[in-house]
Amino acid sequence: FFSPARTLPRFTSVYLAAAAVYALFSISYESLFYAVLGVASLAWLCFERCMQKLYAMNQVDYRGKKGELTFMSVSHLRKLEPGDIRHAAIFLVIINAAFFGTGNIASVASFEISSVYRFTTRFNPFLMGGLLMLKVLIPMI
Repeated sequence: FFSPARTLPRFTSVYLAAAAVYALFSISYESLFYAVLGVASLAWLCFERCMQKLYAMNQVDYRGKKGELTFMSVSHLRKLEPGDIRHAAIFLVIINAAFFGTGNIASVASFEISSVYRFTTRFNPFLMGGLLMLKVLIPMI
């Protein structure tokens, strides 16, 4: 894609690009869900970046020459750390909220066409089902 290489601007550009499409699909308060999900994801991203910086500060080797700081080398295989469990748990909570939030998957089961009816006026179940699946998958991007 054409998004920037840094993490925060890339997250913002992808999130805002998908927000426009999700806002067109949303009915009543569903766009607020996407905004809250984006803020929660952004907070998690900033939190993990701060934790990564703190961890890197603890890994500094102070035995350099004349007060120079040299960083320890990272091996190819790293050990499982408690932070990895935190990553997995928070990721699962956010993905679970994205998948089941505001009844997205329930709208597929009941085939609620009110969110996709404004894109096609003729009843076409395959097109409407595809648009509904796109609406369900956008929060997981």
